Amino acid sequence: MKLTVSLISTVIFVLMICLQISFAQYEPYTQLSLPEGAKARLGKGSISEVLYSPDGTRLAVVSDVGVWLYDTVAYQELSLITGHTRSFVCMSFSSHGRILATGSFDKTVRLWDTDTGENLKVIAAHPSTVIEVCLSPEGSTSASLSIANGSTIRLWDIPTGAHLKTLTGHTRDVNSVSFSPDGQTIASGSEDKTVRLWDVATGAPLKVLTGHTDSIYTVRFSPDGRIIASGSGNELDPNRSDNEVRLWDAATGALLKTLEGHELLVTDVSFSPDGRTIASASVDKTVRLWDVATGEQIKTLTGHTAYYAYSVSFSPDGERIATGSTDEVWVWDVATGERIKTLTGYTAGGYGNSVRFSPDGRTIADGGWGKVYFWDATAGALLKVLDGHHIDVLCVRFSPDGHTLFSGNRLGWTTGTNAQFPNDERLGNSVTGINLETLIRAGHVNRVRSMDFSPDGRTVATGGNDKTIGLWDATTGALLKTLTGHTGDVSSVCFGPNGRILASSSSDNTVRLWDATTGAPLNTLTGHTRAVFSINFSPDSQLLASGGADDILIWNVTTGELLKTFTETGSVYSVSFNPDSKILASGSADGKVRLWNVATGTLLKTFTGHIGNINSVSFSPDGRTLASRSEDETILLWKILEYK
Repeated sequence: MKLTVSLISTVIFVLMICLQISFAQYEPYTQLSLPEGAKARLGKGSISEVLYSPDGTRLAVVSDVGVWLYDTVAYQELSLITGHTRSFVCMSFSSHGRILATGSFDKTVRLWDTDTGENLKVIAAHPSTVIEVCLSPEGSTSASLSIANGSTIRLWDIPTGAHLKTLTGHTRDVNSVSFSPDGQTIASGSEDKTVRLWDVATGAPLKVLTGHTDSIYTVRFSPDGRIIASGSGNELDPNRSDNEVRLWDAATGALLKTLEGHELLVTDVSFSPDGRTIASASVDKTVRLWDVATGEQIKTLTGHTAYYAYSVSFSPDGERIATGSTDEVWVWDVATGERIKTLTGYTAGGYGNSVRFSPDGRTIADGGWGKVYFWDATAGALLKVLDGHHIDVLCVRFSPDGHTLFSGNRLGWTTGTNAQFPNDERLGNSVTGINLETLIRAGHVNRVRSMDFSPDGRTVATGGNDKTIGLWDATTGALLKTLTGHTGDVSSVCFGPNGRILASSSSDNTVRLWDATTGAPLNTLTGHTRAVFSINFSPDSQLLASGGADDILIWNVTTGELLKTFTETGSVYSVSFNPDSKILASGSADGKVRLWNVATGTLLKTFTGHIGNINSVSFSPDGRTLASRSEDETILLWKILEYK
């Protein structure tokens, strides 16, 4: 008995050590592949594809910022592959899993070592965004296609990067390509409603498969190469689309079966390893499992709430399915149809001036597609996602006391939400997300582009694409005043810290100052030669910064005098003063964040790391951190102290 207890104790000790070693390898995802000067990344981007590695040890997720690699035991983030200069779009593993090919908005195909993340090769010869890439089974050839000249498919030699062939014949854009398991044939699906088969060696067309009545978005060979699956449909209208999966005989081109059941277009299909089952993902937010032999539907997997289900992938053992929507990856048990894992942290949408610190600096709010995301500003954890909007949230603002968050969308209305964190327990149900009903729904006839609270929290100002500014009672939602005068869309509104002045900017190239109490116009600041996108008062109320499609201008608020011009290399979508008014941060269309010395106009620091336009920058209340929000759907937090 003593020996047994001793042995058990030893085993437990060894297991504990092994577990410690195992868990020690996982670095918080907020710290993976950070650019220089950044201390955390909030959000993982918007998802476009999910794919198991051939050996089943990793699950890869393509997002705007890169490819996230997860282990398939604990489903923890292992690494983030980055390197494209614009958003990632698509990927493909080599048959042995050691090479990953990716396509991007930067018009290149890149090859990566999946163990080290090293960029092995760049194939830069596409005329536009690469929307799909596929590696041949032997790994020597890559097929890729892009948006411009999208009716063609290009073949590349992997070892040399040389262009081998261009396959022509489709009459509209090609959306999907797939190699046969023996690498001798390519299948392609197009918006011309056809599937075409090609000889890889010669590039010659072999067959044209017809029958779909709408655009084809995905094609895949079965594991034995005998069947081709194609998915088609319409994104919006179920009444004028087939929204189906068709199974074809790869040798003869004959139609074998039509799998009907999806209500909207089929975005992706995946065969089980034994070829007996096929999974299909759809814009109708469902994933369906079908029996390949009979064509009967086996299961319908439901639960995705994002815009739609983009991608589906069987694990190599056939026991699990990974599905990706815009902002979550779900892992399912194939036998039971139960969801066994949810990979979160992904975000989607949000193109306005949206990222904001709470007044106490502990929380960051950001707008997405129909949602508002709350992040812990210190740990980087996603605290809560609030639904309610039905379309892109363009702006969010905390009330001065931090208890209420207002969010505005492109339909021209705003919603008030209880954003308080009782007892400083900011997880789970402590973020109540109680909808206070639509407080402001009338007034603007188009998008609410910007909003701001008055310093006393009693008034909300909104600017819209209808060229007007609305002043609203923050408690009742009643419209107090409508300010007119701009001749273009109102892109930004901002109360001065003293509460007496309201500033607005517009696509009419002007900045206007208004009496915040009466709504009377005070001054029109002219100097921009192109549209103005963002304005911000200095905390001491003496200066106003405006950023536009030309440059950044610094104004004297009292006199309206133009004091300085900071020259940027791209359109400036956001400007923000730090708490002592000495530093101005700017976010630009070139994907860079810049810090400027306000007194001298000197450029202090340029932060690079985003791979999309910077649409929002915001200082924390203590000035030690700058948050930047990009079209790559992530927020980067930057260290600021050393630049003071």
